Amino acid sequence: MEFTEHAPGQGETPPAVAGGTRHQNVLFTVPPDPHAIIAILGPWLSRAEPGGTAPQLLILTPDVDTALALAAALEPLARERALTLAAVSEPQRAARLQRAHASAILIGAPDDIGAILAASAVKLDTLRALVIAGADAMVAAEEEAALETVMSEVPKDIARILLTGRVTPAVEAIVERYLRRATRAGETGPADDGRAIDARVVATSAAGRPAALRRVLDELDPPSAAIVVRSDESAAAVRAVLSPLGYLDDDPLVRIAPAGAPPPAAALVLFYDPPLVRAELRDAAAGDPPPANLVILAQPRQMEHLRGLAMGGRLFPMTFAGPARRARARDAAMRDEIRARLAAGVHARELLTLEPLLDDADGIEIGAALLAMLEEARTRRREPATPAPVQAGAAPAAAPAPSAAAAVRIFLSIGERDGAKRGDIVGAITGEAAVAADRIGRIEMRDNHTLVDISSEVVERVLTAVNGKMIRGRRIMARLDRPVERGDARPRRERPARGGSSGPPAGRRGGGPRSSPPRRRGDDR
Repeated sequence: MEFTEHAPGQGETPPAVAGGTRHQNVLFTVPPDPHAIIAILGPWLSRAEPGGTAPQLLILTPDVDTALALAAALEPLARERALTLAAVSEPQRAARLQRAHASAILIGAPDDIGAILAASAVKLDTLRALVIAGADAMVAAEEEAALETVMSEVPKDIARILLTGRVTPAVEAIVERYLRRATRAGETGPADDGRAIDARVVATSAAGRPAALRRVLDELDPPSAAIVVRSDESAAAVRAVLSPLGYLDDDPLVRIAPAGAPPPAAALVLFYDPPLVRAELRDAAAGDPPPANLVILAQPRQMEHLRGLAMGGRLFPMTFAGPARRARARDAAMRDEIRARLAAGVHARELLTLEPLLDDADGIEIGAALLAMLEEARTRRREPATPAPVQAGAAPAAAPAPSAAAAVRIFLSIGERDGAKRGDIVGAITGEAAVAADRIGRIEMRDNHTLVDISSEVVERVLTAVNGKMIRGRRIMARLDRPVERGDARPRRERPARGGSSGPPAGRRGGGPRSSPPRRRGDDR
């Protein structure tokens, strides 16, 4: 299936794009979508002078991101017609490139285009057409002053095209100033029945449309569907979604339909590419029989335009049952866990602890608070949602702290003499190794080293991340010290001090010279 970019519902090619004749200005009410601009500019590009080395078309966009997206969409069409193209993302670089080789199509925000004009990097006297894309967004970005600067350099006898998602008083002021006596296209005409149209909308990014399409098909499971696309690229993306789901090429159950013509009758009509004009939405809703579901995949910035096409109809977000179903399953599992705990028996100690709270809150509120605390603790410890079965009459096992048998002690070659504090140690471990603070147990600061208890499951990560890092201007060495025994609070002795064996034993403040006799227990110094 081949798709030709065109402006659907407009009849013949608008005069503004038919060749750039004198004083032919057109105002299009279209969504802020690259397809809309390509549909309008397609006929003009086919008449542009190929291989030109001077600007023929200038497209002004509200911002750099829009300029880059539009350039990416236009690039295949421009290359096919041997037209060079450039989007201005950084004025200084763009000015240097335009001096070296001017582009036939120049795209950018008004302030960026104004900057390269001020640098005399390009002249606009060879322009054949000007496009102001997203005029309503341009007004919202307060680009009117920059727009005026650029418009003062634009030749007066070229075709001028303005695209806007909605016609506001500020947009009307731009039309009156720069597009006098403009022809209007894309708005609801008197031949339209004016009927409000209801549709479901799935908010998604341009890149997220394939995943959104699959979710819609999974959710609705329609007996038949028509998926409306506007280009070969969109058709290929849709086929890439349908094929793994088991649909065949040219499957009668799910058909790919080109935009601009009434889609085939189906239980679901889905706009993979949003409708550009009222006629597209009207024809989709007026099928024989009408579709049970009319769905549009749209970016949030396109919503305002779609509301205008619906003419007062409801555009309500489509909700998916999958996330809610999974949430209900988690809640049911939690209730089963509580029932198992109740069946195992509740001990008097817990009852006596909670009983005074009944003076302040209802029992179900107390249970909800405890449930929230349990979920928070599980999230911190990254425990599975369902614990091991509880033996009848058995007390719940306490979670081991990091300083218990599940922890390992590490040695860090930095201590109090280096100006280090416990906060420095915690910050280095959590920051470098990206582990939670609750994985760090007891920290014993010594003169020239520090012992830290770390959960065994993350100790290797901590050692790899911290070893060789700088703390308080000192590059530290980190290594295993020894496993931590339950209840062990004794510091290790006979740890060599910084500087080798010539220093005093670790953990001992001061110390005599090496030739001094060893101190015996009980000796007074």
